[in-house]
Amino acid sequence: MPTVKTIATEVSVILGLLNENWTTIRYDELPEELKKTFTEDRYKQALEFYNKDAFLCDSLTEAGKRLKNCVPELSEIKSIQWKGPGQLARSVSISQDILANNIPISVKAESNVVYNLSPGNMFVAIPSGISPRPDAGENWYIRTSYDRYNELFCILRDGMEIPYRTVREFEEKADRSERKRIQDFLKKAQGSDVYKRFTDAYISLCRETAERSAEFFNSKVSQSLRQYPKTLWEVVAKVFLRLNGTSYFLVSLENGKVFLLNVPDLTAFLRRFEFLNIFARADLTRKQSVVNIDIDYREKDGKSKKLKYHVEIRWSHGKFCGNPEAKLYKHFLWKDAPGFKMLP
Repeated sequence: MPTVKTIATEVSVILGLLNENWTTIRYDELPEELKKTFTEDRYKQALEFYNKDAFLCDSLTEAGKRLKNCVPELSEIKSIQWKGPGQLARSVSISQDILANNIPISVKAESNVVYNLSPGNMFVAIPSGISPRPDAGENWYIRTSYDRYNELFCILRDGMEIPYRTVREFEEKADRSERKRIQDFLKKAQGSDVYKRFTDAYISLCRETAERSAEFFNSKVSQSLRQYPKTLWEVVAKVFLRLNGTSYFLVSLENGKVFLLNVPDLTAFLRRFEFLNIFARADLTRKQSVVNIDIDYREKDGKSKKLKYHVEIRWSHGKFCGNPEAKLYKHFLWKDAPGFKMLP
């Protein structure tokens, strides 16, 4: 589900495209087509966020007005829909938070997250030239570092009298209340000897997981480069640069400044740029599972350049609560991404 901030920032751009703002329009005055995808409850939640951070929302509303003024196809809004998270079918891969006059628009506000994936998608499917699939996947800690993961579990098992012999059995049988009990135990145990042993074991798990994940990634890349490099690079462009079969507009708020960008379609990008290499390495200086990924590319007949990313492998709802996820972060501004054109 999208956060209230995400909804508010996206609707701020919508209001700008409609040449309105939060203080001059009520929900019942919005276009009927928009209200079909954007409920009054969500509008009220977004309005509450606006009251807390009017400057952020007003900046994005002005960006929507600028986009309307500099893109002739948007000068008169005949149709507009909110296409935020949860609105799109799983088979749809186009980056769009807003669809205005059938033109996709994406909004990114002060976030370096590129994609939120399962580790299996991140470290096996993508480097194999396979687009991410909408499934949670297996427990990545069990696949990459079972002994360390089991050691971590056994520290809790002995300290809490958990009725499962191994972490595999726990993952197969434990219910939500048992997982919540672990969270409560860890909060209360901070500063204790048990917590120190748990933390040391957790760091060992994270580092081994990062190393094995990087090995998986690089091995699959090597195989793909030998067998189907074109397919690999298409998937890399789709995931790491959020490119689609269709060009779209990106409203990007980064470092306190708003940028309007025209993002090329995948075919146009690959005509102009070529990827040279992609390589993953574990970051063993961190106390989390972190894998750095570098992509070497160049404009055809130009000099080689580099795009830097990192992936954080972690539980999203607390330790031992569900399978770990893999969040992909960029280390650059979208305005500096290859092929992205800045609008006035």
